[in-house]
Amino acid sequence: WLGMAILKYIEATSETDYLDCANSIAEFILSMQDIDGGIKGGPKIDWYSTEHNIDAHAFLRMMFANTNDTKYKYGSDKILNWLVNVVFIKEEYRFMRGKKDLAVATDTVSFGIPAVGVKTFFENGIDSEKLVEFIEGTTKVTDQFKNNKDEVFEITGFDYIHPQNTG
Repeated sequence: WLGMAILKYIEATSETDYLDCANSIAEFILSMQDIDGGIKGGPKIDWYSTEHNIDAHAFLRMMFANTNDTKYKYGSDKILNWLVNVVFIKEEYRFMRGKKDLAVATDTVSFGIPAVGVKTFFENGIDSEKLVEFIEGTTKVTDQFKNNKDEVFEITGFDYIHPQNTG
């Protein structure tokens, strides 16, 4: 997120003082990329987060747009391939929370669609509307809320933590 903020700052101000910092972040991300294209959690961490990979994809795509350095496009494309072919469950029409982590995570959709893009998902065989339908069908809940005046309201929202997904 820091890298994205730096690039947005550069975009807004045309000042490039922090571009070296963004480059360092991008280089570190690329150093964590495995042969399948996924970015692991850290140098000594074997866990892979789908949401972190979505973040890395968006950041590297932004780096390419800012620098025209094709290694960032290549890295971003590899992450997209990983998202589509490693953590997307076609039968359920959803993403895993991480590599080999079957838990449902709403951020893979709520951030995934704007970060990757409806068009890019579509071009890779993923219908964004079906992703939303899955998340709504899985996490949307209606409950009653009582305020401090003892008034009861029915509210609809999203339950982000299913008991079976907590650690």
